[in-house]
Amino acid sequence: MQSILLFFHRCLLNILLLMFGLMVIVIIWQVFSRFVLDSAPVWSEELTRYMLVWVTLLGSAYVMHDKNGHIAVTFFADMLPPKFQTFLSVIRCISTYIMAAALTYYGYQHALLGERRISTGLNITMDYAYFSIPIGGALIAFFLTLDLLTKKGAKT
Repeated sequence: MQSILLFFHRCLLNILLLMFGLMVIVIIWQVFSRFVLDSAPVWSEELTRYMLVWVTLLGSAYVMHDKNGHIAVTFFADMLPPKFQTFLSVIRCISTYIMAAALTYYGYQHALLGERRISTGLNITMDYAYFSIPIGGALIAFFLTLDLLTKKGAKT
């Protein structure tokens, strides 16, 4: 199970690095075009915006395996007895699953509506941008499940 988790994390990390690198290149091209060539491309800002949403949601899924991946205020939780800390951990996992399910379900419904809209700069249907929401939600649930299974397997 640990090797499956590691494989998916590496694949997702490579996708994130590629997208982030492409974002940097597109932004540099836009700045160069605007200030040197005096004519910025129409598509660059829109592409960067859509890629930022993809990187945010995929990156959020990527850090699900790391206990310190997401910001959390644990000052009061750390003062509680271990039984209550375990209870809070279960509540956190359940609420994360609910949020991921909502992102997946409602994001999918929203993405289907994007087939009817065309972006102005890239001239593509908006479902390419909108599908980042359900895919990100599904990956959050997927990585949380794998993480819980590997922790449970490590305890037995």
